[in-house]
Amino acid sequence: MLSLLLRSSGLVRARTILLGVGLSVLCGGILLLTAASKTTAVVVDEDISRYWRTAYDILVRPVDARSPIEEAHGLVEANSLSGIPGGITFAQYEEIRAIPGVEVAAPIAMIGYVVQIVPVGVLAEISEPGAYVQARTLTVDDGANVYSLNRSEYYYIGNDPDPSAPCTGLSCPIVLIPGYHFGSEAPIISEFSMPLLVAGIDPPQEAALLELERMLRAGRYLTPNEPLDHQRNSDQCPNYTDFYELPVLINGTPYIRLGVEAVLRRLTLPSGASDLEAIMERGGISFLASSPGEQVAFHTIDGVTAYDRLVQSLLFYGESATEPTDFMAISTGHISMWSIPSPIIYRESEPPFPYDGLALEIVLPAQRMVHTPWGGGTWPAYRWSEKKDLSCCFTFGAKGVFDIERLAAPAEVNRVPLETYFPPVVTLLYDEEGHAVEPRPMYPTLDMAGYIQPPPMMLTTLEAARILHGDDCISAIRVRVGGIERLTPASQRKIEAIATEIHRRTGLAVDVMVGSSPTRVLVHVPGIGYVEEQWIQKGVALSYQERAQSGYGLLL
Repeated sequence: MLSLLLRSSGLVRARTILLGVGLSVLCGGILLLTAASKTTAVVVDEDISRYWRTAYDILVRPVDARSPIEEAHGLVEANSLSGIPGGITFAQYEEIRAIPGVEVAAPIAMIGYVVQIVPVGVLAEISEPGAYVQARTLTVDDGANVYSLNRSEYYYIGNDPDPSAPCTGLSCPIVLIPGYHFGSEAPIISEFSMPLLVAGIDPPQEAALLELERMLRAGRYLTPNEPLDHQRNSDQCPNYTDFYELPVLINGTPYIRLGVEAVLRRLTLPSGASDLEAIMERGGISFLASSPGEQVAFHTIDGVTAYDRLVQSLLFYGESATEPTDFMAISTGHISMWSIPSPIIYRESEPPFPYDGLALEIVLPAQRMVHTPWGGGTWPAYRWSEKKDLSCCFTFGAKGVFDIERLAAPAEVNRVPLETYFPPVVTLLYDEEGHAVEPRPMYPTLDMAGYIQPPPMMLTTLEAARILHGDDCISAIRVRVGGIERLTPASQRKIEAIATEIHRRTGLAVDVMVGSSPTRVLVHVPGIGYVEEQWIQKGVALSYQERAQSGYGLLL
């Protein structure tokens, strides 16, 4: 009996020891797991804190600029800023700057498109009188299609006593180069017209937001109170009361993939049709178009070279006045922009293939008017093309050239719309029938009503924008809040409080961009196919941090 009791007591002690060892192992494992989880939570928190701060914290747009799709899905359209022609007043801008806690308020005013002549070069020096034709082909590659725009110009070189007699002014489509005799030389110049987007900024605020002044590669930055050269009854612009020279910074980065080919031919004319009067009697341009000829000169130029020549010509002629018709369209005694910015309209749709995510399609304008300064060719339009008359004429006074390669590109995880410098990120995935294609990027074109718009080539002052378009010329304001270093509930509340105060004081559309991240949206672009755009999902970083902390709490 005693031995049985001793044996039983030994078993109890063994079980107690084993239980203690097991509990020790279990506790140790839990402690190690908890420590590892805490380390993971700390790493997640550090990563979020590193990327949660975007280029700006708050985006302010006109009250009607936010689309129903943005409202419904908590998104910000990636291609929106280039399509807002204005809507925010200077008084609203000053209200925002006066709010305590606003460190930077950088406005952008998308003024509109002007047309600048791009010199390709001298095709030939002609000394032999006769009729000539220059056939020019401009090709533009948007990543999905290559568009060709063709244009021909006819020249008559002679020593007629009065070469303008058969036709004068706009009634004569033939370029007259009179007065040349054998042994003289007449230069035949090749050039084409390029539309350029012009935008207005507040120079000190833009510098504070993105250090634009450090991106200069030539010239100087715009001063805080950059003067506008204003003249009344100027000889440079007859029939206009006011003439302005707008100070501009030139964006030296080419965004458009283009090429130009020019061919000069000397036309072979039948006997009796060697002078201008006889040419006009036989039909003018239609007669010359049917005449054979031989090639005299050929010239080709790529987009990078063409853009560089455009920049150089703007710098060279920047301080001298230019006739409005060189880059503007005249309408009823006033100057009219070729086009002011306009938005793309989207609606939700169902693609013809499985897609897990938001799918949209572009709603084409009811009247797909194509306004191009080239003539010839077919050009798709995805936006409204609208002109706005101005009561003054102007030229550009180039002050400097900046290079966006000196600006650090935003990280993909926290990219926000920076269409002042970077075109939207768009990738073609499917053709029009919904068949998968090799993914490739899409690029801007020269179309003022096109799908992807290039960033502004010229930045002028906000005061210049107000002179051209009035007090409500501001398209958007990018706001950064001061005194914030890390992502915390308190910092988020501070940013949201300032955003609420901006809306309360101004009534404008306000989006909190801090903590946002790009999200892919499928878009059907008629005539191109199905692409993925990078829209912005708001509040991703804060939501992810809250989930990580909640998961750690549940584990404990």
